[in-house]
Amino acid sequence: MPEERLVKLQELFRKAEDKCKEAEILNDALSFPSINELRYVAFHLTHYLATDNLIEKETHLSEAESHCRRA
Repeated sequence: MPEERLVKLQELFRKAEDKCKEAEILNDALSFPSINELRYVAFHLTHYLATDNLIEKETHLSEAESHCRRA
């Protein structure tokens, strides 16, 4: 189950990166709120990977997914 979510998260992250790149090309400027959301994805993924606590893992994975969607 977590593996499936990680694959979906990877796809969400790729889509968010693509949208940020489009915004950069179209506006000749970075979309800082989106970049910050992607930073938080990385933050939560590192915590997800570093803990053995299943409740914390779920929380961090859910947060990472939410930040990807917002980005």
